[in-house]
Amino acid sequence: MKNRIKIGLTIDVEPNISKIVSKTNDKYSGLTKAIPKILDVVTKHAVPVTWFITHDYWSKINLEFPSLVEKMNDNGEIGCHVHFRRKEERYYSDYDFQMEIIEKATSSLRSQGYDVRSFRGGNYFFDENTLKVLEELNYQIDSSVVPGLHSKLYPDVIINHKEYLCNEPYFPSYKDHRMPGNSKILEIPLSICPYFEFHGKLISVYLGNILNMKKPARNLLKNVKKIIRIWRDKKNIPIALLTAHPWDFLFHMKERIHSLEKFIIQIQNQLNAEFVSLSKIKRDFVAKNGYEFKQSPLIITKSDFHFIESLFNKLRARN
Repeated sequence: MKNRIKIGLTIDVEPNISKIVSKTNDKYSGLTKAIPKILDVVTKHAVPVTWFITHDYWSKINLEFPSLVEKMNDNGEIGCHVHFRRKEERYYSDYDFQMEIIEKATSSLRSQGYDVRSFRGGNYFFDENTLKVLEELNYQIDSSVVPGLHSKLYPDVIINHKEYLCNEPYFPSYKDHRMPGNSKILEIPLSICPYFEFHGKLISVYLGNILNMKKPARNLLKNVKKIIRIWRDKKNIPIALLTAHPWDFLFHMKERIHSLEKFIIQIQNQLNAEFVSLSKIKRDFVAKNGYEFKQSPLIITKSDFHFIESLFNKLRARN
């Protein structure tokens, strides 16, 4: 059908955060308990998922749960997810360290036969060094940029997606990753701010946050309908990115898995929409726009930024 909204469902597969571990006494229950349930739902309804597997989790998955990764790949595609830190939890962003850690993670995944072409930085970190490394390692897609986000991982390691930013998929500049340029990596931005009509065209929803709300399936559908209204009469086809972590489903799992399935059914039955992988988004985008697609930069006002920052801080406090 013409101009169907494209919905990308992504899961960042990594060990449970400390807050979850303190409650479950289990670092890997997101993998062993939540992901099989998610797989049951997405397989049943033919929903492709982009699974971003973190580098320090891969050995655990590959050694103990290889069949689970095969099922993830059969129901979508495997992407790479890297946190730029060493064992002492100190973050680094220089080119050499990024190359070292991304290359190691990428080789681990590709050596097992997975055609890894999509990337997401841990804590949504992405900069000009990341862009160069991804190109050298033959990646095609990054999905790390959060419109308006500015956060310090370490005094000299800063996530900076504020001020000037394109709010549609774009090919970043080598000089400023927030601006369109000549890279061959397609940036597909996301936002973890639900209900925020962000200056126009691309809104992504942090699924894990909405699962904490009352009537989550209804609220998810409401977000997607807002996206459709925002994109009405726009040149490019609407895109919505939903993202979550496995631990988001651990508590009240039966109800949350049911909400996910209910949302999928509502999308498939009520809207002119389709669930797609990030690779599918890129193929369609390039087919329509080519590699020379340019757009005017999005200028985020101070009030916009403070609003986004306050929402993000509230979400971080919950985790």
